[in-house]
Amino acid sequence: MSRIRPVFDRDREAYQLAEGVLHGELSRRELLARASGLALGAPVVSALLTAGLPRAVGAQSAGPGMTPNPSLTGAISTIANTGAGAESDAWNQRIDAFNTLYPNVAVKRFEEVGRTFYDLLPQVETMVAGGNAPDTMRVGGYSAAMFASRDALLPLDDFIANDPDVDWEDFYPAAQDAFKLDGKIYALPENGESYGINYNATAFAEKGLADPRELWDKGEWTQEAFLESAKVLTEGEGPTRKFGALFETWNSENWIFFNGGKVLEDDLVTVSLDQPAAYGGLQFAADLVNVHQVAPNPAEIAGRPPTELFQNGVCAMYMLGGWYIANFAKDITGFEYRTAGPPIGPGGKTSKLEISGYAITKSSKDPEAAWEFIKFVTGPMGQEIWSPVGTPTRRSNLATFLQTNANAELYRPFVEVLDGAQHTPFFAKSAEIAQILTEGQDAIFLGWDTAESATAAMAEEMRAVLAS
Repeated sequence: MSRIRPVFDRDREAYQLAEGVLHGELSRRELLARASGLALGAPVVSALLTAGLPRAVGAQSAGPGMTPNPSLTGAISTIANTGAGAESDAWNQRIDAFNTLYPNVAVKRFEEVGRTFYDLLPQVETMVAGGNAPDTMRVGGYSAAMFASRDALLPLDDFIANDPDVDWEDFYPAAQDAFKLDGKIYALPENGESYGINYNATAFAEKGLADPRELWDKGEWTQEAFLESAKVLTEGEGPTRKFGALFETWNSENWIFFNGGKVLEDDLVTVSLDQPAAYGGLQFAADLVNVHQVAPNPAEIAGRPPTELFQNGVCAMYMLGGWYIANFAKDITGFEYRTAGPPIGPGGKTSKLEISGYAITKSSKDPEAAWEFIKFVTGPMGQEIWSPVGTPTRRSNLATFLQTNANAELYRPFVEVLDGAQHTPFFAKSAEIAQILTEGQDAIFLGWDTAESATAAMAEEMRAVLAS
């Protein structure tokens, strides 16, 4: 049984509040503020509002432009990696909402809490080999490309073209491109995370520095402004040293994109990592550590969670994806917490895009029900339910997200950069290309080699992989 409908039946006050918004008696902000103390959480209330809350309990709507078919019958399975707590709750809430709309479609859930997309690969491969493949699965860019290249996923182009409910143009461009392989679409985008700068506004004020968010809004939050701020904010020596900046090398493609470079061109043949724009971006980041000494090196971070270094005031600026904003907003009490977009370099206002989506396996025994499921979880209502734990990939949901989310102003620069967000193309050999970059860049950030020299060697390895 759905866990949403009994909650509404039990909590008439929450339902009446939502009705008040629909009748114009209460604003959405007032609803969310008052709903925070109710058993029914604000995310679900917000989701049902976005969907157009029905006048009668239990008569649900799938959302604007969505026409559910409650008579559809079937049985499907879905597998996903989720984080513990809020993300797991949101995942289950979406499935509950789907089952309210499609009561005759049984959904078997395989949830893997605390695992990555790539942790799931061997497990799903085993399920496929044993004839027990899930009908749908949550995928990242690399994992979608890997399964699609093995002919394990259904292309979705015909589903999209023939379904009037799907407004493909509602997804922003980078999300549209993320799950394409050889010109075909293999997953519907679920959420996409850009990167930005989390910063200690109190430290900036105490040093008399210009506020990064104000500079960002004026287009003046440049790499030079970022570096100069980091220098002023760095002070002390030894174990009590405070750093102006903090970043993690696993998301180093950001620095390449900021500088106008690429790892690999869209033709999947041309390697650009050894070009000046690419290695110049990596060198800028490495110099933060080894030349200017305004950021800790990888060895200094080892064993020290980066989020804690920022929250405890050890590092005044932290480049990270938007997925941690809600945690910072809740947990930071020792200083004023604010956000700005990434440092603006020759690449303009851009960012690396981390993205997830939902795919249908080629061995699905009920592709019609599977399609309705992934269409719902990535649709308007599904994304609204998911939005407290992931930034939507739909423009329409992004607008609602910035109107209703309690931390909207913190998310705003992360949303603003989405139209310019990038990713290295996802294709069959993406994982190998990523591994070469990950392993080869260590020497750069540890100061053992220059970015120009190290990327030349990495580029040759990549070309060999592409030629094989």
